[in-house]
Amino acid sequence: MSKRIGDLEGHLRLLKAQLQQEREARLTLEQAVAALSTTITGAEGNQNLSELVRQLLTCIPRSSSRGPLPQEKRGYPPATIRLVHFATQHGIEPSTLRQHAEKTPGLATIYERPNATTKKHEWWLLPEQQAPLLHYWQAQNKTWTPCPDCPHDREAGTTDMLDEGGEMGKTGEGGAVA
Repeated sequence: MSKRIGDLEGHLRLLKAQLQQEREARLTLEQAVAALSTTITGAEGNQNLSELVRQLLTCIPRSSSRGPLPQEKRGYPPATIRLVHFATQHGIEPSTLRQHAEKTPGLATIYERPNATTKKHEWWLLPEQQAPLLHYWQAQNKTWTPCPDCPHDREAGTTDMLDEGGEMGKTGEGGAVA
């Protein structure tokens, strides 16, 4: 049992390190884009511009060498996310969210795995399902926390606000936190 816990802790450390690397790469990319924007508008010179472009190109992951993403293999767009990962990112218990999705058609997408012996169903959230799911969750008076990619509902035309407790609230046209 303690060996299994040790293995899981090691795996968790590895995942945390990978997450930190991705955050650093994202920050570097954002800084390079900002600098590139300044360079283009300030016309500081071609040498700075070519160096910034080189930095940008080294930050862009080359996904073609890894093959298609799992969601792409299933015919879903790249921005599709597993329900369990979406729930975890937003501080929601995955099993509870899945139970709500089972009761509410259209809240999530179920991918059938007919040849699987275990986990015959995968729960996915298409990009257009993510904002409505968070709205549904909030309508159920459930709390959730924003992830680094929030707001998912920019397309839905709402504004995000943090309430006094640091939780995400949705505002409609009237501006009051729901």
